[in-house]
Amino acid sequence: MIIEIKHHYSGAILFSVEVGSLRAAVEIAVSRNADLGGAYLGCADLGGAYLENAYLGGADLGGANLENAYLENAYLGGADLGGANLGGADLGGAYLRGAYLENADLGGANLENAYLENADLGGASVIPAGSPNGWTTVGWLRGGYLSIRVGCRDKRLADARDYWSGTHKRWGARHEIPPALDYIESVARLRGWAVDKPAEDTA
Repeated sequence: MIIEIKHHYSGAILFSVEVGSLRAAVEIAVSRNADLGGAYLGCADLGGAYLENAYLGGADLGGANLENAYLENAYLGGADLGGANLGGADLGGAYLRGAYLENADLGGANLENAYLENADLGGASVIPAGSPNGWTTVGWLRGGYLSIRVGCRDKRLADARDYWSGTHKRWGARHEIPPALDYIESVARLRGWAVDKPAEDTA
């Protein structure tokens, strides 16, 4: 059957292909470097889809299933991911500036090096802590326990405290960040997240 991927406002056809499923159509579109900016993919089942380098700026992915999808280096600036299931998704290096992620399930997602400036994370399964010293700061689960993202840097809690305590020679003190780390730790513990590095984990 012919699958058409349409713009969610204009209804214009962005990509069409004869294939068996929407997931396959999206994967083919991405493999062909199709521009899916503004695409309507709301509630789509894209679980496990391979979408590396996808261009989905401004796309409507509200309520979509992206569990275990591979979205490394995807462009999702301004995309609506409200309520989407992103559990286990690989978002390493993804561009999410201004993306709407309220109530998205990000449990177990890889956010390493993801760009989150101005992303709306309200209710998502991460712990947003604002922009201390101008850096977007969140806590998230990586490898089963707490990881800290400040700007473009990912660190475990103890390493984050050391790095931003004022002892780092290059950056010096970042006085607003340590209180943000305290907040993230408190919320993580309230949620029952593993905060401290397991003894057997050497990563």
